[in-house]
Amino acid sequence: MKLLIAVLLPFLAVAQTATQPAPAEQTKTEEKAAGKDAAPPVAATTEPALTGSVDFGFRVHTDISGNAGVYRTTVNLGEGAKLFGLDLHYLSPTRKYVDRVNIFATGWGGDPYSTARLDATKERTYDLHIDYKNIAYFNFLPSFANPFLATGGLMTERGYDIRRRMFDAELRLRPTTRFSPYIAFSSDGGDGSGITTFVTNSNEYPVSNNLHDGSRRVRGGVNVELSKFHLTVEEGGTWFKDDDGTSINHQELGNRTTPIAGQALFLNGETQFYRVRGNGAFTKALATFTPFPWLDLSGQFLYSNPSVTTNYNNTAFGNFVDPATLQFFASQSNIAFSSANQPHSSGAFYAELRPSSRIRILESVTVDRLPVTSAQVLTQLTSAFTTPLLSSGTDSLRITYNRNQTEAIVEIAPWLSLRGGFRNVWGDARVRAPQVNGTDTELGTLNQNVLLAGAMIRVAQKLRVTLDTEIGSTYKNYFRTSLHDYEKGTARVRYQALTSLSLTASLSALYNENPTPGVNYDFRSRAASLGFSWNPNNAKRYTILGDYTLSSLKTSLPYFLPTGESDVSRYRDNANTATLLFDCAARGGKYAPRFSLGGSIFKSSGSRPSTYAQPMARLSMPLHEHASLFSEWRYYGLGERYYQYEGFRTHVFMVGLRLAR
Repeated sequence: MKLLIAVLLPFLAVAQTATQPAPAEQTKTEEKAAGKDAAPPVAATTEPALTGSVDFGFRVHTDISGNAGVYRTTVNLGEGAKLFGLDLHYLSPTRKYVDRVNIFATGWGGDPYSTARLDATKERTYDLHIDYKNIAYFNFLPSFANPFLATGGLMTERGYDIRRRMFDAELRLRPTTRFSPYIAFSSDGGDGSGITTFVTNSNEYPVSNNLHDGSRRVRGGVNVELSKFHLTVEEGGTWFKDDDGTSINHQELGNRTTPIAGQALFLNGETQFYRVRGNGAFTKALATFTPFPWLDLSGQFLYSNPSVTTNYNNTAFGNFVDPATLQFFASQSNIAFSSANQPHSSGAFYAELRPSSRIRILESVTVDRLPVTSAQVLTQLTSAFTTPLLSSGTDSLRITYNRNQTEAIVEIAPWLSLRGGFRNVWGDARVRAPQVNGTDTELGTLNQNVLLAGAMIRVAQKLRVTLDTEIGSTYKNYFRTSLHDYEKGTARVRYQALTSLSLTASLSALYNENPTPGVNYDFRSRAASLGFSWNPNNAKRYTILGDYTLSSLKTSLPYFLPTGESDVSRYRDNANTATLLFDCAARGGKYAPRFSLGGSIFKSSGSRPSTYAQPMARLSMPLHEHASLFSEWRYYGLGERYYQYEGFRTHVFMVGLRLAR
């Protein structure tokens, strides 16, 4: 205990020293020396200058039984020293340069999701917000993108091991005043490695992939706040780059298992690189206007004009074939250059009309225009031809999207509100047509009508029932799996049975089908859940939380095999998910330990039966008014009936110290 107090003393001394007022004699001397023009002294405050908490410690886990790659894909918690959490608040005693500073941080020390945030503010002078995120994305599932799964191959051809870093900063001057300018900067970058495929005539080969991309954005604007009118005007620019490459220096047979004209195809070596550069400026405006107490108007407009250029270079050695001539060649190289422009304009208008205290009418209109033009040049050279093949061309894509929604909310009685409305979505898209169509362009259209309805029931502030439904009918759609002819509904119930007992229930369903000949897509999803929260005596002694969800998913979609025959892809899933948490404080006053026990479990049947369990136990032991020890155990276990090689099991232990002021 003495050692612990010695560790705590510097932390506590900083907070206490920052809040100690100067002696009265010293204060009088300073005031006399300052003269009559001195600013009035800042009133002393009893609130500590520094408050908050910091959680730090260690995490270890047992050896991972099973597939360590799948563990990293789904959990990815590392070992070693960790800063689990930081939450500090500084209140300036003088208020000279800053009023308050808040600092937050979570997950530092190699965890897959680390965050940090700093907020600094001075009343009516400035607001400063800085955010940083460091995210590790790892995805290597043997059962995904693996053509040799049936023969025992356990290497995916689509894998990623990437670290992304995101930074955002915004400085706003004169906040809460009528005219408030601001400037902001953000960046997003990622780098890492992975596996992808090198695609050539009649075959695909898995190759290692190096990934590196980054973007920068600068924006600035001004907010205008008047009694009935608000306006935000913003101007900014974006810069983007993407430098990816693939390579291989050993022989790969590829995904094709049968020879062509008696010869097997293979890849002995390959390098591939593409360099993408993009930039663009954008303008954004948002406005709200309340001309009358019964009418609110708002709108927004966005225009951007980004452009991008791409350079591509590839060299490969092996045994390849030209499908048109069945001529084999041992090497090939490709050099390509392309550019594209994408002027994008979108706008939205919203209105809320309140003809009486019990009626609200909501109107919204959205318009989106996206024309894209591009040009490309490709040079191809193989060992089978003495002269390179040069091809060039232009391409375009034009998409329009429009959406109009009108709905009314009527309070029939103090305990009953009804909602009804209508949504219309329409648009068109013009794209380059496939060569087999015999035309240059292909036109797609979108036309969808949706009926909206809902209700809210409130009984004695204890029972609240919310009902919402959508019924959509689509004449034409862009994509086979989009919402077409569908019915969607949700029901949510909350009942406050006792002051300490709250019950919840929810039901949701979505039925979607596209009966267009040649599509015949069917999608059905349902989920029902029950939950409770029991906090007797304001949770001073114990709390119990629980939730159970029963869900089902069913899809059916025809597709064509490489042989030209058709088949149907069917997927079924029936799942049970349960969560239970018990939190209890032992008797013994403010230094009594607190214990938590519970966890979650998921179990499904159908096309991919799986079981995932995550029980946990946590103990918190107060040592001092400002310090407590905590320890935690978690178990992570995944099992799959048909893909047993993707299962894993491990125990994760954590121990740490919390300092609080």
